Amino acid sequence: MSGNPSRWNRLDNLFGHTSVDACVQVYNRILNELGLPEFTKCTKLWQRQASETEKAGTVTDGACIREIHITSNRTVGADNVDDYISGLSTLRYRNSEPRLHSNGKSVDWLSKKGNALLIYPTVYNKAHEIKLHSLNKIKNNSGIHQLKFHTSKRLLISAWSRRSQI
Repeated sequence: MSGNPSRWNRLDNLFGHTSVDACVQVYNRILNELGLPEFTKCTKLWQRQASETEKAGTVTDGACIREIHITSNRTVGADNVDDYISGLSTLRYRNSEPRLHSNGKSVDWLSKKGNALLIYPTVYNKAHEIKLHSLNKIKNNSGIHQLKFHTSKRLLISAWSRRSQI
């Protein structure tokens, strides 16, 4: 299973889940609705038997999490987000080079070869992302429920733009 559990059945994912267990609970609810068995915690790990020419894989007695995105929100004040991101784009991070995206709304850090192997640090303007992506989803999913869309639009644009979340 893949995807951001903080987005499931939510208008936005500004504040995500605070633990891995909470994320797994979301996935388990989805699996339950589909009539599939729930994930269980992995307590044992075994090596598979393989021939001399094959790579030996592993077998577990539960779910294995392969990737986790850890995030936090910062507020830098109205009209300061672009300057903040631009300033961050002048700083190196863990032997990685900063890369300011062409719209000036995000910066990430990659190796000199342009790779991000273990850690992919990114800072972006969350209010801009919500306006760009979430509002259309809300409008399309709301259908004739225009009040829901307009309420969401006021919350997302007015509140978060004034606070300038990143």
